[in-house]
Amino acid sequence: MKWTESDIKLLVKRFPSTGTQELADFFGRSYHAIAVKASKLGLEKTDEYISGITRKNGLNQRKKAAVSKIQTNDKLKSLETREDALVEWLFENHPNNPEYDSKVSELNNVRCRIYAIEKKPKLDEIGGIEVYSTNGIRI
Repeated sequence: MKWTESDIKLLVKRFPSTGTQELADFFGRSYHAIAVKASKLGLEKTDEYISGITRKNGLNQRKKAAVSKIQTNDKLKSLETREDALVEWLFENHPNNPEYDSKVSELNNVRCRIYAIEKKPKLDEIGGIEVYSTNGIRI
């Protein structure tokens, strides 16, 4: 589709302060087509537009991080509660109990998951990845 004179004038007027996808929807063209035409015309987004997007994205990232931290804390509390229940069950039951081995295995699994959750932020800081088997041995 060829660009008309009026489309180009409108693009020149709106591009600096309007989202590229919004313009693509308005003109019925692809995001790429808008970006290429704007580049050929030497158009750029205004500092106000860019700072608004950056601020919005920063708020969204902080909100996501806060929600993630809450979910992680809830998961950790749930695992710690399960760990306490398993430890209590193991103290109250004899090793000859048929369920004993499966409870020990489950306890090890829970402790690995707790360790992974507690260790993850430290690993993320250095960009490392650690993998643990179900019995807590680092792989």
